[in-house]
Amino acid sequence: TTTTTTTTTTTTTSTTTTSTSTSTPMTTTSPLNMFRCPVSSGFRGFLGVTQKQSAQPGSIIQAVAWNGAGWSTYNISDISGAIPPTPSSPNGVAYDSANMQFYVASLNAADTSLYRVDLATSTLTLLGQTAELSGGAAWYQGAYWYGAQKSDHLRRVSFLANGMIAEDVVVANMTNGTQLFTYGDIDFDSNGLLWMSVSVVNVAGIAQLKQFQTYDLANGTLTVIRSAAPLDLSVSQYSQIAFGQGGVLYNHVAGTGEWMVLYPNGTLGATFVRTLGYTDVAAVSCPPWTTVSTVSTQSTTPTTTTTVTTTTPTTTPTTTPTTTTTTT
Repeated sequence: TTTTTTTTTTTTTSTTTTSTSTSTPMTTTSPLNMFRCPVSSGFRGFLGVTQKQSAQPGSIIQAVAWNGAGWSTYNISDISGAIPPTPSSPNGVAYDSANMQFYVASLNAADTSLYRVDLATSTLTLLGQTAELSGGAAWYQGAYWYGAQKSDHLRRVSFLANGMIAEDVVVANMTNGTQLFTYGDIDFDSNGLLWMSVSVVNVAGIAQLKQFQTYDLANGTLTVIRSAAPLDLSVSQYSQIAFGQGGVLYNHVAGTGEWMVLYPNGTLGATFVRTLGYTDVAAVSCPPWTTVSTVSTQSTTPTTTTTVTTTTPTTTPTTTPTTTTTTT
């Protein structure tokens, strides 16, 4: 077992962000009340987004929910015509349970467009572009957090009162630039510890290792729990992750649709359900909605566009990296 711990000071970089909002009508394809918290059934569930490809019905948001007796899937929204498909998109999803809003990114080689899907009003809004390419993402403390592809950057996107992007800042260089990551997914546990499924890549973006790791925002400590060659069976299925009810971390294999528990030591449990292959997932914990809608509905709100530009000077504090490696 090899545990690597890297300690780094926090670097914050503020950027000029131009946000363009486009409100587009969207169809709701299933009852939203499916996700009301049952009184006694022990609710747990996830939202996943599919990539449009031959084996999939399109780019759709699905719910994967425990109904008290077994796992079921429900179509929530079809976003096939609303978010431009790319070889790795839609991706970078995060869910704000308090506001019933689902964030999803569309990536291409040069930039990432961030969208918000409002499940209460069935509308999709283009919020603008993130400062770097968004891969794995999570919603935490009222913000959209993401790992910047082919970097060690952990970034936080905050929002203006009107819902548009306010700023996109680097919260941490998790290895002080000594490693580059592409992110399968990230999520925060109830204590604020960040858990990550990543690939360690070279400058060309080719995976050298696959890792399961954590990052502590409080002290800047990166801990590698398990690391091996990408095709090693002990790590090859690391993919999309999200914390469910009771603090259990779940892993979803995007290529095959399998779901299993991902234990804190990096081992995977047995497959307990198979769904469509989701390019990213986010946990749903007792959302507050109670609206009953049993038929497909189409919003008739006309498309509107709003542009907001926010400029914040860049600041770069001095950092002193230290690295400790322990092998047993």
